[in-house]
Amino acid sequence: MGKGEGKNRFKVLESDEDVVEQLGVKPDVIPDLFGLIGDKSDGIPGVRKVGEKKAVPMLAKYKNLEGIYENIDKLTELPGIGKGLIKNIEEDRELAFLSRDLATIHTDVHVDVSTEKFTFEMNSEKTLDLFSKLEFKSLIKKFGLEQEEEERTEEKEEIKREFAVLSDETDDIFEELKAGSRAAVFYNGVGFAISNDKKSWYLPIFHKYLGAKISVHGLCSKCLGLGYRVYIFQV
Repeated sequence: MGKGEGKNRFKVLESDEDVVEQLGVKPDVIPDLFGLIGDKSDGIPGVRKVGEKKAVPMLAKYKNLEGIYENIDKLTELPGIGKGLIKNIEEDRELAFLSRDLATIHTDVHVDVSTEKFTFEMNSEKTLDLFSKLEFKSLIKKFGLEQEEEERTEEKEEIKREFAVLSDETDDIFEELKAGSRAAVFYNGVGFAISNDKKSWYLPIFHKYLGAKISVHGLCSKCLGLGYRVYIFQV
């Protein structure tokens, strides 16, 4: 309620003292306050010409609407309250009590539902996955998921990729290919590259490079023999 501080749009009232500081009355008197001042945003009419500055002193002295109307002849003793305002209070008596009813939150309504069904436990892992995918960095911080995000980052192993040029000695190379879970072949017009999860090799076609002798056909045959699907991309 009210304007918050910093990036928070609304102010959170956590105690009776916070309510008094914000509204001037204790929580149990709030319905009586809105009975007098109304609330246009919620369709609560209130009493004409009565605002917080006039309503709060009346409630501080006479506790509630009943007390105010029982002592209506004494209201002029309060600063800023004249006969014209008292006339409005008298004429709008019915609206005042109606407004109080509209502003009252009824806590005695029977609801045949266990409060346990309203409990919510956040799945931190799935929430972090979604927020990371959508790049909701502020929500990651707001929901206290930074620690889990840092732990994930620390758990990620740094992949060190090695490069080599293919020669006629290919047995060791294809043994290394078996260590990966997948492989891909890339063609750029002058040579081929084959790569698994950890290492990449280069095969020149139209130029000599460090004595490379293995053929493209032999390269693809070896890959197929290892059970890989071979995809060739041309740019």
